[in-house]
Amino acid sequence: MYGDRLNNSTTNWNGHLGVDFPVAEGTAVNNVWEGWVVQSGVVLKDSPSHTGTARGGGSNYIILSTSASSSSGYYNSWCVYLTGGKGNGQSRQITNYDGVTKTAYFGTSDAWQIIPDTTTTYRVAEYRSYGEYIDVELYTGHWARYAHLKRRDVYVGSWASTGQTIGLSGKTGTSGPHLHFEIRKGVNNSSNVRNPEGYFTRSNQSGWGAVRGLVKTPSGTPLKPVVGEFAKILGASRPNDPYYNGEHWTYGVNQGSGGQFGDVADYGINYYIGCASTGSVALKYYKGFSSTTPFYTMNTTIDSGVDKLLSSVIMP
Repeated sequence: MYGDRLNNSTTNWNGHLGVDFPVAEGTAVNNVWEGWVVQSGVVLKDSPSHTGTARGGGSNYIILSTSASSSSGYYNSWCVYLTGGKGNGQSRQITNYDGVTKTAYFGTSDAWQIIPDTTTTYRVAEYRSYGEYIDVELYTGHWARYAHLKRRDVYVGSWASTGQTIGLSGKTGTSGPHLHFEIRKGVNNSSNVRNPEGYFTRSNQSGWGAVRGLVKTPSGTPLKPVVGEFAKILGASRPNDPYYNGEHWTYGVNQGSGGQFGDVADYGINYYIGCASTGSVALKYYKGFSSTTPFYTMNTTIDSGVDKLLSSVIMP
């Protein structure tokens, strides 16, 4: 998970590529830079699922078709996604399903923006992958993706202003509660991800600093997404971070196509540690997630407002 902020229990390296912000479910998600909403969708499992035409709804519920499951609780935690008619494009996570009345209920903070009626078609299924997500076209050639949302409040074709609340964080998809954020460049797909850390922190707010560099294999090439080519970096900390002071950064996993991340070609780096506390640090480089012995230690300083390029590190 290149660029991801991982806790020490995380060992899955086949995750999404970006930055994970450890925020509680239901936290307001604010747009980073202004732009057009180009995608606002839901990633659902293909099966099992149920489709139909609604028999009406209210602010916090929808009455499913008579062909829906008669087992109470059957659709709990699944998603109901409106595929047509009134409210088309909206989705909500079901908190309670009444099989007798075939009514799917949602939390009190998850009211429909447009209440469905008998013209509304829907699909009910379990979440997959990103769950609820929003893509915003930020500026020429760049997009931002916000994923695992609890709720989406903007839809395709709408304008998202800087700082605007566009949804609520959640745990939809393959995840626990957090906000997943990606920056994409060139083409809006998962093979064109850039490390968001750099986009957030290259300007370095007063009192913070940043370091960046390149970890290479013994043959001198940048890390690639194959077994054994991982680097865990410890030794830096972030100010005012209640979750991950002293956190580690894990690198070496690239996009699903197997190619090298664009950060290597664009910037000559494959790790970036931004918004870090200033002062003398001993950055310790480990091979793999579970290693307890560093293969290299680099003594350096993190200076206020400085984005420091470090010398390359060769993994054994």
